[in-house]
Amino acid sequence: MPAKNPAMRRVFLECGIDSPHVIRTPFAHRTVTDVSNMTSIDELIQSHCQPRSPEDALDGATIDRLLAQLSGWERVKDNVAITRDFTFKNFRHTLGFINAVGFMANHEDHHPDIKAGYGHCRLTWSTHDAGGLSLNDFICAAKVEALLR
Repeated sequence: MPAKNPAMRRVFLECGIDSPHVIRTPFAHRTVTDVSNMTSIDELIQSHCQPRSPEDALDGATIDRLLAQLSGWERVKDNVAITRDFTFKNFRHTLGFINAVGFMANHEDHHPDIKAGYGHCRLTWSTHDAGGLSLNDFICAAKVEALLR
């Protein structure tokens, strides 16, 4: 499926990211308010971030259940964030990944902390308005996984 933005599609292809998921998911959203019935990563991928408040902070059991759906992500900072390290064969692929994540994050209006260097990138998601982890963090982490499918 072609990207809505031809320049971004070219960046994805040049950097070895040829995933229809990253291009499709920002435009196919559903709003979710009840975390208890989220049963698959595909539901997270199809979901859309929304404004959060302290009442939206997730409890430990919900965090564990959602983390089990994601590959390689781990909880950090006393349930305040989730993080994952990614490795790539060179800086160009790392930068392409960062650009793809940035494109998705801007569309979701939920932005990660990014640390990067030659061949590697570390993403950390947290919802400051919730004072911890919210469903937004898991939605975005799932969308990042979709980039690499």
